[in-house]
Amino acid sequence: EEEIAKTEGAKKEAVGKKEELFAAAESLRTAVPALEAEVRGLHGLLPPPFQEKIAPIFQRIPTDADNTKISLAERYQNVIGILNEIGKLNSELTVVSEIRLLEDGKPSEVQTIYLGLGTAYYLSRNEDAAGVGRPGADGWEWVPRNDLAKPLSEALAVMQNKTKPKFVAVPAEVN
Repeated sequence: EEEIAKTEGAKKEAVGKKEELFAAAESLRTAVPALEAEVRGLHGLLPPPFQEKIAPIFQRIPTDADNTKISLAERYQNVIGILNEIGKLNSELTVVSEIRLLEDGKPSEVQTIYLGLGTAYYLSRNEDAAGVGRPGADGWEWVPRNDLAKPLSEALAVMQNKTKPKFVAVPAEVN
């Protein structure tokens, strides 16, 4: 009888733990669609080169959260993967070549220096046009600042190891 009582106690404990786990899984299952929606909303705030870079992870987020065959674990991995990539991009200095419409309305190839995800500076190939970009409500907003051409040229030379490292002052805004 003592063995039966122990077994019954162990069974009750196991059933209780099982119910706890099911409740926890249900909590995770109901939370993931909101997380996916919030992360999806971050996509438009990223600069286009970064959008392209992490697009494959964004494409793994299901479009219909209620009717998906993607496992709960994989859905959380996608959300965490995107947040990790965004965190990494936000802590790096990145230089990319882009085509940008300049003040004269003509497209031109520029070198863009992204300081994380908060500010960017561009410099035209012939170094006669420059500007500053910041994230806005409808994507990145760019303002011509041709007076920055010389310091941006110096900054690019340092970043591309064409000159000795040195401090290069450029304006920054903190909102």
